[in-house]
Amino acid sequence: MKKTMKSLALVIAMIIGSNAAHAQAFDEGTKVFSLGYGFPNFTKSVFKALSSSSTDGSTKVTGAGPIHFRFEYGLSETWGIGASINFANAAWEDTYTGTVFNNVTQQNETKTFTDKWTRRALSALVRFNKHFPISDKADVFTGVGLGYNSVKNDYDSSNPDGIQFSVNNNLFPVGFEWTVGMRYYFTDNIGAYVEGGLAKSILQFGLAIKLD
Repeated sequence: MKKTMKSLALVIAMIIGSNAAHAQAFDEGTKVFSLGYGFPNFTKSVFKALSSSSTDGSTKVTGAGPIHFRFEYGLSETWGIGASINFANAAWEDTYTGTVFNNVTQQNETKTFTDKWTRRALSALVRFNKHFPISDKADVFTGVGLGYNSVKNDYDSSNPDGIQFSVNNNLFPVGFEWTVGMRYYFTDNIGAYVEGGLAKSILQFGLAIKLD
């Protein structure tokens, strides 16, 4: 009887262990697509600071992102490899009046001019994630990405005496990111994610779609 109970306990333990091993949100062969939005937009914040100090015109600051797109493939139950693409832009626009000389009328005329500074940043990285699955719905992970980063600055002015330039900051086009995050699946395939760290934003969240 005692031997039978031991055998039964062993079988139950094996069943529970087998179910626990498979009852997790990330596994070998799992494919995850995610799309998210991050905060803050650092360039937009700088432009707003510049705008607040302007007293000679009307300024406007706009921007989008950071927008984060990721794909990950499960190499094992705890490791994944994928791609991380991130984009952000911001624009600072200053409208002001100035005096120009009209060669036809031979008189000074007052006109309205606009200066606009636009900055765009794009990175495409290879990313590795280490996973700590909690259950079949929750997946905690940390990831590191390394790859290409491009930043472009454009400055345009409608003022004939204004400054105009276009600069690509590609002297050292290396991008890096490191984050800690969590995915939570509401269904077998659709969930939400949140990440914090360094990835063109400090905090990001969005949609995650899993394909087994």
